[in-house]
Amino acid sequence: MTDPRTSFFRSSRASIVAAVCTLLGALIMHTITARAYYNINSKNLQLVASTAVRAGIQYLPVEPQTAIRIADRLVQGLGVTSDEITSIDVSDHDSTLTIRLKREIPEYVSLLAFGLPNRTIRVTASGERRKIDKPSARGTLQMAAR
Repeated sequence: MTDPRTSFFRSSRASIVAAVCTLLGALIMHTITARAYYNINSKNLQLVASTAVRAGIQYLPVEPQTAIRIADRLVQGLGVTSDEITSIDVSDHDSTLTIRLKREIPEYVSLLAFGLPNRTIRVTASGERRKIDKPSARGTLQMAAR
């Protein structure tokens, strides 16, 4: 009597079905992994850009060059290479800092992945330093503590 586990793969049709299912499963897993890689990198880049803007606008409008330098150092300190920094600009009136970053998804990740928007992730973050006319929360708390 033949073993049913080994007789299944003796049929050429069954072997083809098994091979196709295996390849399809591998393609689906690659696509899921590539999408996760894309989303994680996209969110990470946006977070880095936003963090650098928040740090840089602390120096506006008085020291715009310092704001650019601080943002640049922070972006690079958080793992973005200088090639991935598209621009770091201060507006003409020295109150808005804008950072643009881009990252290329490796070709081996995007090659067989379906549903990725494109190979390049582009993010922009802007922040504006505004003068607050209202009393600050800290000042209000200090006044209430007296």
